[in-house]
Amino acid sequence: MEKLVLYVGVSPKPYYGCNYWYVDELGETKAKTFVWVKMGRHDTLQMVYVDSVKWCTIEKAPYNYEKARRVIRQATEEESEIAKKEWSEGQLFL
Repeated sequence: MEKLVLYVGVSPKPYYGCNYWYVDELGETKAKTFVWVKMGRHDTLQMVYVDSVKWCTIEKAPYNYEKARRVIRQATEEESEIAKKEWSEGQLFL
């Protein structure tokens, strides 16, 4: 049986719909939530919005498994509430 991997499509503020792909090693991320990742050339730690999640085999992954960055952690409820307020101000409609 082939290993299934959870890929998470995320958007950094305010770029809703960008879909950068990250691997969630724990397999617990849900769509329409927030997670912490390192993003960009300087590996800046930031909270991003999860547009979509996709279970797939390594061979059929949307991005190379070995090169893909990883989700660091799920955002807390408090962090998520703050982000929802900030992002809903004309930038992201949840």
